[in-house]
Amino acid sequence: MTPQRRCLVLGATGRIGDVLRMFWGEAGAIWHTRGAVAGQGPEWVRGDLLRDPEALIRASQGAEAVLCLSGVVNGKGDVALNVALGQAGVEIGAALGAPVLLASSAAVYGRAAEHAGGRLRGGLTLAADSGDGRAEAEVEAR
Repeated sequence: MTPQRRCLVLGATGRIGDVLRMFWGEAGAIWHTRGAVAGQGPEWVRGDLLRDPEALIRASQGAEAVLCLSGVVNGKGDVALNVALGQAGVEIGAALGAPVLLASSAAVYGRAAEHAGGRLRGGLTLAADSGDGRAEAEVEAR
């Protein structure tokens, strides 16, 4: 099922991006990566959200929405960068005149997810107990 409108998916090479590409297909969105992707076609834009957002904006003209999945997870870099990455996603959306969905991490709920039987629902209190969870909670607070 391919979406009818073009969505820019920032951070498309992570786990959620992989699932979306399987569901929507390569032509289903404008996919963003910081590095090379095997078999990368014209649907891909490459660039660094923090160092050169203007290049991403130029390459993503025509995007009608932005889905920001970009983020650093524990053990793979400085999770404090998640605040800047989230802000960059919002600013890119504003420059494109597109609404933004800033997708956070379930890590903002800490162990509450486990206590809820693994089923997250609206109304849970943020209770981040890890570095990436705290960084994502800060992104949501802004």
